[in-house]
Amino acid sequence: MDLSILLVNWNTGILLVECIRSIYKFTTELAFEIIVVDNASSDGSVQMLEAEFPEIKLIKNTQNVGFAKANNQAYLESKGKYICCLNPDTLLLNNALEVMYEYLLNNPECGIVGPKLLNPDGTIQYVCARRLPNLYTSFVWITGLNQRWPTTFEGECIENWDHKNSREVDCLAGACMVFRRDFSKDNKIFNESYFMFGEDVEICLWAKRCGYTIYYLSNAEVLHYGQASVKKHDAVKLHYFISLEIYFRNNHGMLKAILFRLLVILVMSSRLMLQKRKGKCGKILAWAIGLKVSLT
Repeated sequence: MDLSILLVNWNTGILLVECIRSIYKFTTELAFEIIVVDNASSDGSVQMLEAEFPEIKLIKNTQNVGFAKANNQAYLESKGKYICCLNPDTLLLNNALEVMYEYLLNNPECGIVGPKLLNPDGTIQYVCARRLPNLYTSFVWITGLNQRWPTTFEGECIENWDHKNSREVDCLAGACMVFRRDFSKDNKIFNESYFMFGEDVEICLWAKRCGYTIYYLSNAEVLHYGQASVKKHDAVKLHYFISLEIYFRNNHGMLKAILFRLLVILVMSSRLMLQKRKGKCGKILAWAIGLKVSLT
């Protein structure tokens, strides 16, 4: 088995079916398996999956255990030499999985590869190839300085690079990445302290600490619906704040985790007061929740 493709589903409906259709359409040169873990969906997506793709491996959870733990469940059932973690809200636009597989096969110094992620309108999702987070990049991202002045304040997503050329990078997006099977620790590929976001960052850091390089391949193209919607919802961004604090605590010590929390509290408090002045009730609720989370 060349490749095991792991998908975690939670109410993605027809997107999941379309994703799998695109895998079969564009991945014809590899022996692969598809393993889907369903996190207690209620939208009928499991029934759609069983009706159209009875050959895939399906694990049904009775509750939503999160992205990291569900991927670990799928990993334990996998048999491929290489592992692909793929979000169900993606579509392959070309033979992206084959391109990434071949690169890993021919470059033993490389541990993880990722594709160019595109929004539905064809624009690039800069999160697909970025820097590992630190306190500085977290500060400019949370405050929005990198969006206002990208050439002056460089954030995690390297906004002043167009992502049109393949190159070595620090970090890839968990929406689609292919890596070597030997990355597992205690039969787990992701740290289960993350429920949503952050696990992709930590596995990239782990790869670098193991001496591997990480490579972004611009000629492997994947459409990703999720990122286009995530950036419109402040409440979802708050999950990323939580994951970043876990990342700092796990990998850089308690001091940096505390400093990051203080940064979030400061920014949350400032935005809460600003939105209150503007009378934007929805924004006030989102940032108030975020401030509460930061203080607990």
